[in-house]
Amino acid sequence: GHAQDAATQPLIRGRQHRAETMSQHAHIVDLREMGNINPIANPVAWAISSVVFWLVQNVYGGVRVEIEDFPEISSPVLFAMNHSHYFDFMQSRRSMFKQKGVMTTTFVKVRAFQNRLEGAYIKSMGNIPTISRGYLISADFAQLHQRKLDEDEYRVLRNHINMGEPLPDEPCYRALQETPRDMLGFGFDPQQMTYREAVGACYSKAMATTIALARKVTDAGHCMHIYPEGLFSSRLSRGRIGAVQFALALDLPIVPVGFSGMN
Repeated sequence: GHAQDAATQPLIRGRQHRAETMSQHAHIVDLREMGNINPIANPVAWAISSVVFWLVQNVYGGVRVEIEDFPEISSPVLFAMNHSHYFDFMQSRRSMFKQKGVMTTTFVKVRAFQNRLEGAYIKSMGNIPTISRGYLISADFAQLHQRKLDEDEYRVLRNHINMGEPLPDEPCYRALQETPRDMLGFGFDPQQMTYREAVGACYSKAMATTIALARKVTDAGHCMHIYPEGLFSSRLSRGRIGAVQFALALDLPIVPVGFSGMN
């Protein structure tokens, strides 16, 4: 899922700033790469990963996954699950498929796709990237200035995008507003729109791409899976609105899922 607008989430704004600016890698995932992702798991990669996780569960770790009170499912749903471990998506999805015959695809934050090796694995397992405005701000800045923005710069830009606060009259901010460029696959022409409008339009296009990929999944009769908390933690934390937004956009009922024991 994606975080609520910073203006309506003052308690988590500081955490958002760190998460968006500290997760920047050399590889930037743009709209073109997103659109080329196959949102349904590769059968070969799924089979290999299933064998590996079976070995970890039964040979080395002695782990058993039990499913309780699983509902009868006749059409695609959106599973909303707590996130207790980085790879619990594989354990939960494998168990639902093996025990209940339900195949799923997960909404995953785009930063998981930024490392090329990890990203290749994540792509092969049937996952769909979700892009936040913070990622767009950070990635566009990095592409234009060939460096990662710092937290103070991120805060200034985020306040400009969210609340329309004017940008300082400094070279790095002027370049963002005045330089025509490819903004992660969206053509930004300063003569046609403002920087703030371009970020909003690019974000809308990214979300439309995410929804289109998810519809491919549900059209195939598979279910979707999301982590409403937006991060993994051994303790249940505050959920965000992304799960509801996606459920409404895809016309899917939400099935809450509690997952414990991985941590």
